[in-house]
Amino acid sequence: MRRFFRLLPFLLVSLFSLSFMSCVDYVQSIGYKNGKYQIYYKLTLSKMVFAMMDADPEDMFREIGMNDTSDIPPGASFRRVDTDLDVGFEISAEINPKTANENDKKALPFSEGNRMYVPFLPGEEDVFPEDFSDIADSEDDMTSAMAQAMLSSTKFRILLSKKMVPAVGTVYFEGLRGQDCSLPVFDYGESYCIEIPLILFTEKGKYRFDRVVVALP
Repeated sequence: MRRFFRLLPFLLVSLFSLSFMSCVDYVQSIGYKNGKYQIYYKLTLSKMVFAMMDADPEDMFREIGMNDTSDIPPGASFRRVDTDLDVGFEISAEINPKTANENDKKALPFSEGNRMYVPFLPGEEDVFPEDFSDIADSEDDMTSAMAQAMLSSTKFRILLSKKMVPAVGTVYFEGLRGQDCSLPVFDYGESYCIEIPLILFTEKGKYRFDRVVVALP
């Protein structure tokens, strides 16, 4: 499933250059039912952005073989999202942790003591380019401030079912230099929603982004 995120770095930089960072929408949901994890991913982008770039979204998605679903695991479903406003994809899967292979287990959360570790797919090392931090830097203070504002307002979201996590204490990315990065979490009724501002990924090498740590109270 990670193949479908290879287009993300190009799109993020392109969207920034057009001041349309808020047109990226990523949602990841994890639930648990009858001994199986319910995994869901959705990544969509505004068609208006492609029009502004004078680009055909089909061409870009074709470059990463988006129409080739051969590596989607058994029991998973892949669907194109193509509305009047957005284009992208969604992937859902039901995974039994007792019978899952090692590759599928990488998508599952696991617990150690009072902490749960939740995989965060866009945060993997190969998703954001090394120079991603440069898009928020500028010699012009106004341009830099606008870039940081856009990156801060664009948020990726992880939904965790309360059947899996009945209560949440703190949520964070692990610090690689001794200081963790706290993440906001909101009560959505039947699930908790963790919000991850895109600006955090300009600080590569400071935090571990491939997983979110949920500390239980």
